[in-house]
Amino acid sequence: MSLFDFFKKNKVSKSEGEHYAPAANPVDNDRIAKEQHELGLKYAAAQNIPAAVKCFEKAADLGYAPSQGVLADGYMRGAGVPQNTAKAIELFKKAAAGGYAQAQCNLGLFYINGTGVKRDLNEARRLLQLAADQGFVPAQINLKTLINTMNEMEKEAGPKPTPLIPEGTNSIEYMQFKGDERIVDLVIPDSVKVIEGMAFANCPNLRSVIIPGCVSVIGDYAFGGCENLESVTIKDNGDYGKMVIDENAFSHCTSLKNVRLSHSVGRINRFAFSNCNSIKEITIPKSVYMVEPRTFDNTALDFAFVGCVGNYGYVRLKEDATVYSIMGTVIH
Repeated sequence: MSLFDFFKKNKVSKSEGEHYAPAANPVDNDRIAKEQHELGLKYAAAQNIPAAVKCFEKAADLGYAPSQGVLADGYMRGAGVPQNTAKAIELFKKAAAGGYAQAQCNLGLFYINGTGVKRDLNEARRLLQLAADQGFVPAQINLKTLINTMNEMEKEAGPKPTPLIPEGTNSIEYMQFKGDERIVDLVIPDSVKVIEGMAFANCPNLRSVIIPGCVSVIGDYAFGGCENLESVTIKDNGDYGKMVIDENAFSHCTSLKNVRLSHSVGRINRFAFSNCNSIKEITIPKSVYMVEPRTFDNTALDFAFVGCVGNYGYVRLKEDATVYSIMGTVIH
């Protein structure tokens, strides 16, 4: 309902509306907000729109949902106030949260159509249900239509595929997904604690993997031979320095360029990234206390930490070191 619609339901004369004024020294916000809203209706009915807007704004500032809804409608239509979709959505959300059924219904329709918000049918259904439960007939009608539409969409989409690794899985077993052609962008659930040896070895289409920091061990050759793997990210959501990246875990991943290690990593065993000849840069976090010999064999990196010649010695890191390879010269 726009501001100009009120005069149809509130038939008072212009002169009568102009005699209304806000109560002085308000002490009861709820009462004052309602009074301001009612006064706004009278001003709107008298076609004194600027005065009506002021009253609605005062009531809206006090959290009165019907006034927030009225102003939201005005901003959406450009009726009585300048058109401002962002301001309208903000006020509609406040009014809907305050239980105003009409705002819940309107906002639900916006989510269906993507008007001023990102299209979200689930959120639309939630809002329409709230308004419908209050007996708001337009919401009941639109909710029924939306449910039918969503049911048809589900039928057309067919059954949902079973997740490759269901949430709640504790470990990825030895060779469990070796050579699996289905895997492209892999996100391992946070429930996983162990990735056993060769779990994802030689997966030909694997392109990226995100591993939770709570994994304690990435087993030997766990991702070895994944020739199209380009990106490895280890999240920072585990115990500090507890993760072990075992021997050959990522060896022969010849396309691997981006490796993001977190402070969950504590030890990197030998040959872990050997023959990953596309790696040009890597940051070793402070949490890492051991990098075994030949970890980066046959890569563009030639590690040279203080107290270590090349990469043929045990390395105890005191602080982060980013290593760059520039024509065979190492700087860090």
